[in-house]
Amino acid sequence: MQDGGAWDELVARLPAEWEFQRPNLMGHRSLGAAAEAVTRRSHLVGYSMGGRLALWIAAHRPELVLSLTTIGAHAGLAPSERAARAAADEALAQRIEREGIEWFARYWAAQPMFARLAGRADLDAMRRRQDAAAVAATLRGLGPAAVEPFWDRLGGIEAPALFIAGAEDGRYPDLARRLARAVPHGRAEVVPGAGHAVHLEQPDQVARLLRSHLSTR
Repeated sequence: MQDGGAWDELVARLPAEWEFQRPNLMGHRSLGAAAEAVTRRSHLVGYSMGGRLALWIAAHRPELVLSLTTIGAHAGLAPSERAARAAADEALAQRIEREGIEWFARYWAAQPMFARLAGRADLDAMRRRQDAAAVAATLRGLGPAAVEPFWDRLGGIEAPALFIAGAEDGRYPDLARRLARAVPHGRAEVVPGAGHAVHLEQPDQVARLLRSHLSTR
């Protein structure tokens, strides 16, 4: 429900000579299709769904990855969770198509994981600019339940990897640590006082972590 503008606060805190590309993932129907947005070797940074995509690219297209950073991400749901989540996501996709983007923007903003972002008019406007059909297609194609779990491929990632999670983001700190254990050159950083969208809630902290992570690459 965000676009490239959601990275503005973080980018403003990073070196001006760095070049940034912010591909739009909305409307893609698979991680493989979305991965086509990355056309050259890059330092991949992804948040939530974008973090899952960055992980997938690192595991399946390692030649494109100089380094990897994820925020609030994982490599797929356990089989015991996946079927129920798929059914819930399909029901939600149908409701988005039926009730439209205005309804979904309100629904999404009210989710507990975004409580720390309440009142952000810029994010609200970003959500309302999205197309309902594209959002529903993205949920079906790139949602957590749509992705075949690929935890077993993470051991083949050779790029240096940083996995960030907010300390107040439910199970994501444990998931960040699990990712760090699975990736040979991975490490986890749990940011205090942050929920799911760590780069929006604590941009100074995330900028510091990224500068350190990339300074020797």
